[in-house]
Amino acid sequence: MTDHLRSESPVEISQEYGAISDHVVHGEPLYPAAGYIERLHSLISYRTPVLLEDINWRRPFAAADELMLESNWDGESCRCRFVSEAGLVESKEYCRGKVVLGSAADFVEETWATTDRDVGHGSCVEFDAPAIYELFESKSIHYRNGFRSIRRAQVGEDWALGFVSIPDGGLCSNELYGYDAAIQCALLHFFSASSCERTKVPYSLGALQIIAPLCSRFVVRTVCKRRNEDDSAATYCLSVFTEAGEPLALFQDLTIRNYVASMQEDLKITVAATFTADPIAEHLRNNLAALSMKPRLRIAPYNQLIQQLLSRRTDLVKSSPGVNVFLLRVEDFAGDAPMSSALREPLAPAVGFGKHERYVLPNGMEIAHLNSYETDYLYKEIFDGQTYEKNGITIPEEATVIDVGANIGMFALYVIDRNPHARVFAFEPAPKAFDALRINAEIHGRGRIAVALYGVWSKSGSKEFTYYPNSSVFSGFVADDARDADALRAVVSNALNTKVTDSVRLEELVGAFTSDRLIKEVHECPVRSLSELIADNEIRTVDLLKIDAEGSELEILSGISDEDWVKIDQIVLEVHESKDVSCSGLCALLRGRGYRVQVDQEAALAGAGFKNIYARRKGRSRDDTPPERTLRN
Repeated sequence: MTDHLRSESPVEISQEYGAISDHVVHGEPLYPAAGYIERLHSLISYRTPVLLEDINWRRPFAAADELMLESNWDGESCRCRFVSEAGLVESKEYCRGKVVLGSAADFVEETWATTDRDVGHGSCVEFDAPAIYELFESKSIHYRNGFRSIRRAQVGEDWALGFVSIPDGGLCSNELYGYDAAIQCALLHFFSASSCERTKVPYSLGALQIIAPLCSRFVVRTVCKRRNEDDSAATYCLSVFTEAGEPLALFQDLTIRNYVASMQEDLKITVAATFTADPIAEHLRNNLAALSMKPRLRIAPYNQLIQQLLSRRTDLVKSSPGVNVFLLRVEDFAGDAPMSSALREPLAPAVGFGKHERYVLPNGMEIAHLNSYETDYLYKEIFDGQTYEKNGITIPEEATVIDVGANIGMFALYVIDRNPHARVFAFEPAPKAFDALRINAEIHGRGRIAVALYGVWSKSGSKEFTYYPNSSVFSGFVADDARDADALRAVVSNALNTKVTDSVRLEELVGAFTSDRLIKEVHECPVRSLSELIADNEIRTVDLLKIDAEGSELEILSGISDEDWVKIDQIVLEVHESKDVSCSGLCALLRGRGYRVQVDQEAALAGAGFKNIYARRKGRSRDDTPPERTLRN
């Protein structure tokens, strides 16, 4: 990769082919979503094929100014952010995405087959160009010049077919107007099929496979895959092809949602209290909605005002621009002691920490845990690195999540911290880890984390479980002393490599740090199959299945029945490869079940035999049944 592709590049929005002045939303000229797509593609000089992933349009950009395109290359992929001009005290992020070189044949075949199968059946309504853009204007979206490029369209119940003709002005112009026309086809379907008066705009795009350069005349197939009951959002799959039927580009999981003005989108409200403040959240949201405001509302962990102020990484400190709210009870002021003294020692939560050591995470959340080095690693992996929301994986606001191998519950806490209306079913077979999981779920789970002392296997019964007290994350049903020792040494070596350059000294330190890490205990643990647990708990849809089970991956997947496979939208699977379990074999299994698969490996786990598999299928409506506090037996 050449150096100029790795550098930060200023993007002069105000001078780009009228992109702002010809694209107006609610009377405000805005940079179009397709402009960011074109800029991402320009990073590699418009070469094809290429995959753009995880695009998220964070806020509208309206200023006649410069955006900075920050790019970070890692091999054949590049993570990018569009932020406000350098030199500002605090830059704002407008868009982010990822560029992946090479082709993605599985994605092409899957998406092409889906749109080809679903479009053109049943009755439809014909639109000509004046009717199309009159409809957009009625929704407060005004397109001018090159953006008015759909010459006619057919719209069915769940599909639309758009016929596009754009002014041929070179690659960048074709992509700007062409990809915007594709997005317009999704908006056209939504507006024509809904009585909702709210303006809709693109919000996120799971993946865009660019197969060939856009020509001046092409066709867009659009299929609606999911639509919220309140018409607040919808998700589409689109294919773009020539009039002769040759594929040009494929969109997967394009989500459109209600347009939120810049000021409302920027506003964050963080509430910290000396009592459980969650019950006021819904009332606060409703009152703000009455004022046409939808800020991002976060409730700080129970009774952690001081921790929230002292840590630089908490929402309370980072909430800018925003509003920070402190809620105190009258009894907090009782007695002669000043308020700071009263708050110095946190009040005991309703559920105690028992024998577990307390640990305060960098975000101020106080939890029960086992080992500080493991807790630090899990926090960096899950909260900082967001390893379970990569490669197109998303956790919807009201998601149903199954967590197999929950350990002390860090991932479950992450889900509920980001999505308070989600629900998590967490399974952990190690009794000591489960005790910490139960405590953390009770204190921080807001009643949305259900826990069970089970292992998950291909069928019900009981199995021997090897537990490593000093390395609990390596514990599992498929124990192999030599394999586990090699994996642990590789992980520790990776951590020390940047600090120790002498190879002999490095080997000595690795030996010292790992000498007692694999002292083990063996327990007999109950196991259940996933399908049995899905049936017992009446789970109709699984938005995300997370599996971290140290070599049991194939057995766990074998316990999913055919009728339950179709319920599972997304899977993140940590694979611990062995003679019986291979990453390629699991990928083949998942592709055979209709998933699009991507493999990733964290630098900290290089050489340890661990890889992550990210698998996605088309979306569907979710099950909103609230969870029980504990899982059914």
